[in-house]
Amino acid sequence: MPLFFIPPLMLLWSNVHAGFVFGLVVILLYTLSEALKYFVKKIMPGFPVTSSLSEKSILMLLLTGLLAILFSYINPVFNGQLIATVESHTTAKWLYYGVKEYMSPVEETRDPFGVWFANITFWIIFGFVSIVTALNIVRKKSIDITTFALIFFASVAALTSVRYVPFFMALVIPLTKDYRFLRDKTFLRHFTESPVILIFFSIFFIITIWFGLKFSTNMFTIAKHRFYPEKVANFLLNNHIDTNIYNSSNRGSYLLWRLYPHYKVFQDTRYISLEATTESIAIRDGLEYSTQPSVSAFGNAMSALVPEELGKIKISIEDGDSNKKNRKIEKPLWKALLDKYNIDLIVHEATADFTGDIYILTLRLVNDDDWVLIYLDGIMQIFIRNDKKYSDIIDKYKKPKELVYDEIMIETAYLVKKKITRSAAYSSLAFALIMKGKEEDAKKMIEAALALNKKDLVAHFCNAYLALKEKDRKMADQNFKKASYVKKQLAE
Repeated sequence: MPLFFIPPLMLLWSNVHAGFVFGLVVILLYTLSEALKYFVKKIMPGFPVTSSLSEKSILMLLLTGLLAILFSYINPVFNGQLIATVESHTTAKWLYYGVKEYMSPVEETRDPFGVWFANITFWIIFGFVSIVTALNIVRKKSIDITTFALIFFASVAALTSVRYVPFFMALVIPLTKDYRFLRDKTFLRHFTESPVILIFFSIFFIITIWFGLKFSTNMFTIAKHRFYPEKVANFLLNNHIDTNIYNSSNRGSYLLWRLYPHYKVFQDTRYISLEATTESIAIRDGLEYSTQPSVSAFGNAMSALVPEELGKIKISIEDGDSNKKNRKIEKPLWKALLDKYNIDLIVHEATADFTGDIYILTLRLVNDDDWVLIYLDGIMQIFIRNDKKYSDIIDKYKKPKELVYDEIMIETAYLVKKKITRSAAYSSLAFALIMKGKEEDAKKMIEAALALNKKDLVAHFCNAYLALKEKDRKMADQNFKKASYVKKQLAE
């Protein structure tokens, strides 16, 4: 009977997190391993493998696995492309370069901001599982193919990427329940029967209840969380705009369900199309051409926001493209891709959720007359193409683009308040503060950013911008003094 719950659970999992592929592999591994044990027992009765399931049970497992795969495809637009999802989460390493959750436990521990305590816990459990598995094989003189296959797969996944460590622990710990190689030890039996264990778990239970009640007010307020764009979804539904939208993958999974059938999202966190993902990154990073490094596009986008009367800030970045000088760009790549998909509505965050990095697309849109700001709420912002067919909604909701800097401030202030140890949140906030004319506050954020990362590009840009403004002020003062002197001379 519990098997019947697996397909609905996979339906939920596949629409919540791209790690659902892990669950499908576990189901298929379990089914195939049990089938293998069944045939090995039938063909070679003396082979040292543990007992297998009955033929009926194996068929039920197989049916459950197939249903789980089918259920994982269910969403408003019925798009799954399981093979593409597996590919994007295994072979497409470039997609996750620098993303902490896709680092191996070794890489993540070496990272200056790595969660070393969690990694130590993993190594302890991994060591424990390895030891008890080996001891059990020696004790029983047989191999449980199913258990071995599941532990091996979960270990490889966890050793490849820390995002699979919680899945590893959830899977392998229950699998060790029969590996009680110390079960005959008297001291262990006395320990488990000791009142110390009861007291320990009682205290743990009380703390858990207290912690739950402390945050009970947020128990049923998922939509109010900063990661769930309820307000922007309501705005889009209340003002149905008949056009294609471009959105970030992080918000795509929520918007996929909320906006259907009125809107279809460009992407979600499953990354079911590598081509769409690649093009989405090019739009998000505001690339002018396909081989342009993101940092180069970032520098150009920031420099373009400096008023001409102040001067210029030139950010020199090694491009590595030998054909760059000979290339004539008729239209920047990010704009060409928006045209390719007939996208007239951009629904996106101003900054990255966990780091506070300003999205280059945000800076491009601020400085582009082809796009009009019509919405922002501290979580998301909406730009619409400046076209006559959208004149009604533009007239009703058009907002000054300077408000984007307020959006950046709101989104990054949350991270700064948490005292995040990434410099981007502080430098992004500094950038927005400078654009709002709050230079003294900006200087504090620049200092904080450079204390964390002396090479922070945005922080150095902010210092250069402040230097230009200071130079402009000095020149203005000199001009004022000269004008006053001339005026005085003429009066005399």
